[in-house]
Amino acid sequence: MNPNSGEIIRTIPVVSSFTFDGSWHPQRPTIPLLNREDGKLTMLNVDSGEKITLPQPEGEIEKIVWSTDGETLYLSATKDARDKIYSIDLDSLELNSLPLPQGINKIGKLRKMGNEEILFFVHADATTRMNLWKFDLESRNVEQLTRKRSPKIGTDEFPLVNSISEHWNSKDGLGIHGFVMVPQSPPPVEGYPAIVFVHGGPMGQDVDSFVGTYQILVQEGFVVFRPNFRGSTGYGAAFQRANYREIGKADLVDIVTGVGMLIEKYKVNPKKVAITGGSYGGYMTLRALTKPEIFEFAAGWAAAAISDFEYLCDSSDALFRDFIAYLFGPIEESRSFLKEASPITDWEKVRKPLGIVQFANDTRTPLKPVWDFANKLVERGNHVEFHVEPAMGHANIPKGYLVRSVARQIQFFQKVMK
Repeated sequence: MNPNSGEIIRTIPVVSSFTFDGSWHPQRPTIPLLNREDGKLTMLNVDSGEKITLPQPEGEIEKIVWSTDGETLYLSATKDARDKIYSIDLDSLELNSLPLPQGINKIGKLRKMGNEEILFFVHADATTRMNLWKFDLESRNVEQLTRKRSPKIGTDEFPLVNSISEHWNSKDGLGIHGFVMVPQSPPPVEGYPAIVFVHGGPMGQDVDSFVGTYQILVQEGFVVFRPNFRGSTGYGAAFQRANYREIGKADLVDIVTGVGMLIEKYKVNPKKVAITGGSYGGYMTLRALTKPEIFEFAAGWAAAAISDFEYLCDSSDALFRDFIAYLFGPIEESRSFLKEASPITDWEKVRKPLGIVQFANDTRTPLKPVWDFANKLVERGNHVEFHVEPAMGHANIPKGYLVRSVARQIQFFQKVMK
């Protein structure tokens, strides 16, 4: 299109399943295309219409950048919640992985600096906070440029543990992946206590990066388990949609089968497994406690939780209603699914201690339905701790809250899982 006149100069012949990914080739009328359905990468010449299939890296492609001469394509791909950065030589179509540290490697800018061509990226892993690194494409040297880290972290005063990557099959045979973090101290005679962290979304992913809360809980003697259940991103389009109308059902089973692996492999006490999470993870915490017939968790700690999907549908804005429809289908045709998935429907099954944090200004996961859920439990005599953060919404999370939250969680779990 001519940006001045608005005249359409050429219509690019691509099918709807493809999206532009990355930028135009520096010298040629060529652009990478990514198939949304199967994740395959191709190169389209918009003059000739020719499409070239490129070699495919392992995992889900996230970002693409060109070398300054346009002869090489660099891309990052995530597999099992860790990233690799690859190069594709456009003449030979040879795919190579760059020798970078294991963990999260998010591709950034590529710059010519004197005689050097430098690829900048950010890196993190379970023991290393996110920092800026560079990779020299000629010498293939890797160098860390920034060092965001407290001097006490990683010392005897604050030892760190790495994430262990684990795979297991859910009840229906679907392969699930997640991470386990194990204390350095030997397990108690009855086995370690454990805490399951359920990420938000559900279109999210628990990746191999530094999270202080995990490290603190491991220091306190808890095994930390971080499953990427069906519906998570990073495992392909089919996996991400495998939770359609299975919210709180098949994805909960994915988590519980992972807990079974945890108990068997890591000497975890089956009577001391708690569950926690925020947003969708908060929902799953409430849901799990209402389903003791699937697995009886010892306790739950839910933040910004959802207790009633029907209430959300009737009170949310159009954008959030669309999100609920993405999970359940057209809302008016899905009322039975919404009711079945809502923890409020089965509140009477909750038997174990529950801690809740809700944000007073949160329009995505509002206070009232969760307050109603908790009140039912309190009136019956359940152990419930309810905290309201008066000035917070769903996304504006200040550092002070994080400090309070970790302290509350640790105190709660230590108290109820003695």
